[in-house]
Amino acid sequence: MYGIVSADNGSPILSYELQMGSTALNDFVTVAGNPRFTLQTHQTVTRGVKAGEEYAFRYRAINKVGAGPWSETVLIRAATTPDAPGKPFYISSTDTSITIGIKPTLNNGGSKLTKYSVIRDQGNLTSDINVLESGYNGIDLEYTIQGLTPGNVYRIASFVSNEFGDS
Repeated sequence: MYGIVSADNGSPILSYELQMGSTALNDFVTVAGNPRFTLQTHQTVTRGVKAGEEYAFRYRAINKVGAGPWSETVLIRAATTPDAPGKPFYISSTDTSITIGIKPTLNNGGSKLTKYSVIRDQGNLTSDINVLESGYNGIDLEYTIQGLTPGNVYRIASFVSNEFGDS
């Protein structure tokens, strides 16, 4: 979360203090490092955090002489990967194609959804489901998979991505 200060000005660093606030930048609260000393350079903040909201963070080093200046402030959006979309459903088919519907995810993880993806297997029920349908635009909730072999059974799945990863 925060970096290591390279200069201690003659006294070893005893602690890093991490503060969190809103984007108003006038309500910072210490979440780690003061008064309890820590040299931890990674911190997970979970209290009072709401998915989709942006938070401001800053940190400083503390040695025997006192606290140094605050770092520049960074804004971070609280988000996780989205929930998986529902199972694709059958709409129609021909001998060599199938049209499926994609059920949207109900939880975007606190971040804008960037795309849906459709994957399938080779049509033999033993291969992995890892053939990405590159013709799918990632937006439409209906898609026709072309070029299938008549008589084969295909397994089809979908997943969704946001700015923080895939479901």
